[in-house]
Amino acid sequence: MIYVNGDSFTAGTGLSDHEFIPEFEKYNNISYQNYHNMRIKYIHLLPSKDPLMDAIIAYDIRNKELSWPILMSRILGTEVINTAQGGSSMSSILYRTLLDLTKLKMEGVTPKTVIIMLTCENRITLVQTHAVIHEPTLQGKQSWIRSIVLSQPLESNHPFSSIVKETVLRQSKNDLITKWLLEVALLKNVVKSLTGTYPIIAAPMFVTNQVIKHIKNEKLINHPHFFELIQESGILNMNPELIMQPINILPDGHYDNETHAVFAEKISTYIQTLNDKEKNI
Repeated sequence: MIYVNGDSFTAGTGLSDHEFIPEFEKYNNISYQNYHNMRIKYIHLLPSKDPLMDAIIAYDIRNKELSWPILMSRILGTEVINTAQGGSSMSSILYRTLLDLTKLKMEGVTPKTVIIMLTCENRITLVQTHAVIHEPTLQGKQSWIRSIVLSQPLESNHPFSSIVKETVLRQSKNDLITKWLLEVALLKNVVKSLTGTYPIIAAPMFVTNQVIKHIKNEKLINHPHFFELIQESGILNMNPELIMQPINILPDGHYDNETHAVFAEKISTYIQTLNDKEKNI
């Protein structure tokens, strides 16, 4: 069994859009917000018992069926649990991984391999116990763990608007990078403590590029309190085979189906190599 967690680049957001948005190929030049609004309109047209929630769940499930973790599972012939959720911060990925692996351990199951795909550093996580809750099973949505992108403008009446503004005012880029590095390091050690093995760390190319660029520009590695976190995170020494490089970009900014297929092949080969080394082949 392989356990996978991450954000929309692991959940496969956008991969099924071509199946239910008429003339999908014509929407490469409209704004993200306009495209997102149009997509929601078509999601409402999906067959469902609950006109909104079931349709969104059906959309998420179809995206995951086309995502690299499921393609990887077919290549390796191995069961894969993909609990990634779009918009996740490193905090929410950490929380979900801890909850999921603990539950599996209580059931007497330990995944042979854990893969964590990194997300952006400019996200914060809020816990909302009054949110609409789907039973937080391994494959279900844990909507009470909500992530907000700090760089994404919110309407003034949005319930999180004031929190985002306050966070942006109080948190420097270095603060966010420090938090991100700490969460990556914690994730690695949490997985090691629960499974006995460190996770495979993967990332979309733009995530590694922007974090490494900031570390180098600010010369953070020269600061003692950053140096240890940078080393623990392993961000400067990531295997190129585990960095997801875009072939084409979807209208919503996500990587396309071909990118997912190529990455599934790459990470499958990586895992097979690890397994062969274990067996001394």
